[in-house]
Amino acid sequence: MVNFLYISFLLLLFCHVSLVRSYSAMYGIEYGLLEGNNSSPNFTITFENKTAVTFKIWKDSYTMVYLFARVVIVINNSTKFLWNPFLIGRVEGLTREMYTSGGFISVTGTYFDNTNFTVSIGHATLPLASKNGSLYIFSVQDSIIPYLTSVTGGNDLIVFNDPDPYTFTFQFKPPVINTLSMNSQYLFIYGDSFGIESWKVQCFIDGSPLNIVNFTRSTNIVTDLASPNFRTLGTRSITLTLEDKIASKTIDIYPLINSVSSVSSSTGGPITIFGIGLNLTRIDNSVIQSKSIIIGGVNCTNITQVNSYDLECQYPSFNKSSNSTTKDLNIKLVLDGFEANPFNFNYDQITINSMYKQKGMIIRVVSSVYRAANLELSLFKYDDKTLILSGLAVVNSSVKGENMFLDFQIPRNIYGTFLAQISNLSNLYSFDWYPKVTFVVSPRTSGDILFINGEIFSDPVVISISDSAIKCKNAKVITTTLIACNLTKGSGKDIRITLGMNGTILESKFSYLPPTLSKALISDSPDSDGNRNITVIGHNFDDKNLFIKINNTIDCGTLHFMNDTTLICTISEIVYNDLKSIVNIDDSSSSSSFIKLYVSVNGQSVTAPRLLSIEKDEPTEPVDKTFIILSVMTLVIAAIGLILLITIILYIRHQQNMKQQQHKKRRRFGSPTRNQ
Repeated sequence: MVNFLYISFLLLLFCHVSLVRSYSAMYGIEYGLLEGNNSSPNFTITFENKTAVTFKIWKDSYTMVYLFARVVIVINNSTKFLWNPFLIGRVEGLTREMYTSGGFISVTGTYFDNTNFTVSIGHATLPLASKNGSLYIFSVQDSIIPYLTSVTGGNDLIVFNDPDPYTFTFQFKPPVINTLSMNSQYLFIYGDSFGIESWKVQCFIDGSPLNIVNFTRSTNIVTDLASPNFRTLGTRSITLTLEDKIASKTIDIYPLINSVSSVSSSTGGPITIFGIGLNLTRIDNSVIQSKSIIIGGVNCTNITQVNSYDLECQYPSFNKSSNSTTKDLNIKLVLDGFEANPFNFNYDQITINSMYKQKGMIIRVVSSVYRAANLELSLFKYDDKTLILSGLAVVNSSVKGENMFLDFQIPRNIYGTFLAQISNLSNLYSFDWYPKVTFVVSPRTSGDILFINGEIFSDPVVISISDSAIKCKNAKVITTTLIACNLTKGSGKDIRITLGMNGTILESKFSYLPPTLSKALISDSPDSDGNRNITVIGHNFDDKNLFIKINNTIDCGTLHFMNDTTLICTISEIVYNDLKSIVNIDDSSSSSSFIKLYVSVNGQSVTAPRLLSIEKDEPTEPVDKTFIILSVMTLVIAAIGLILLITIILYIRHQQNMKQQQHKKRRRFGSPTRNQ
């Protein structure tokens, strides 16, 4: 009976689709969705077991229509058909993609109620934003981008449902540039689908790379104008790349004034105009002939190129007939038909931008460019603007771009917070002029020269130390950045030191060098009191708060501080035997053993970085007295014999000399005759 029903059911399926339509109609399913075009639906039929059969009907199309249906035939004294479909009608937001700034994906279908399913892209599961019947809205946020295989390439979008997942291809829209704008410092790129990872994005102007200085997720990029392509007038192409996708848009480069130097109203002189797009050469290397600069209605003549991309022109002295004021004179700059942005010029104006210390007692002033000689610096009290110093001359000056660098030497005997002004023309700029300690070199515990490094030091200097037992004698300012003094013996860390200098008090800290360990020597035999001595050799020892521990467990019974390089630790014979069993000291051998020493000196400690060798300090073997006496007698006899030998040799030579002298006399006076 069962086989007959199976065969009958299969024949009905293959002969006509009306059976499926009839079951679907029973439950209100619009099977007509499957006939969106003229093709017929496909069928997959599988046998799950002897009492059930499953078939799947599907159709792939541009509208993403999918159907999953399950029909079960149960034989239990009667025939019963079960229809349990899961139907996805449409997945919105896939075929038209979206920007990386995010959006929503909507999934609609039949019999979604009471059905658990999820939607994921790559390795990221999308959060459910809202639900209304069979309509599910999922949020796509740019935070999923790091979980994708590619930002602009295809990624799997999967609708999970038991038992089968439905897989689609998802990708973000490629980047697009909507608008471009620029000022005298930055280029602003507005658009979408830039992603969220700035390191994946590159920007170019006519193929020359741009430096990204600010990146707003997906929609906004700011670059600098360092590329030389910004300096030349004309239309430029701005290109943005993200992975293998490219977006581009053109922008017109026109003159942009960023700043203008100043000159004396009584003499006039050269004026420099700094900015973008001020190149007198076109991109094709032809020279721009049409150029004019009018300031306050007066021509600025002899326009030339300076600093590669800036302009300079000669402007006359102030003329009351031409202008009623020396301030805020309008600049009209036109190059090759392009007019620059509005900007104003001022006679007799210097703007101090910053001030900072240099080597020695030098303060460097960074200001706008002002072309005049004999500039001077005046200092005023910060509180009441009382004049402190005036007439400080420039010791060094330079101009770089739109900045002027002026160095002034400050006298050594003043410190404080001041207001600075250049030649009564500039703004008042406040700055601090105080000495400063940057670091103190750690001295040896035995006493050392203490070196104090810092800024703008000056004599006289008085030094005091928080530990009254430590003295810093003969303090002297070596240079404006270095003080030295003779430091007495001591130890410890974070010791407060105070410096007094022309009414200014400086506080700092220093630490002595920490102790170090070299080796240890242990006596070969106990002394008369039954104790043994361990001699510890190292550096930077001191008798203040001195402590030693041997092999992490044994305390030194009596500790003697000898000097900064030697300590003697006395232990009992019982402790020595315990130590001997731990570190395998062999009394019968002169070979070394190893221990670990911990030494603490006034809060600074050291543990040997390796096991230290303990060398047995063995006494010299006794020498036989008879041997000594014989040795001495032998040396005495040898010495006497040597003396006798030398005496004999001298006597023989003396006799030979006497005979030679007599022979010489006989030859000189002749021999006497017998007759005489």
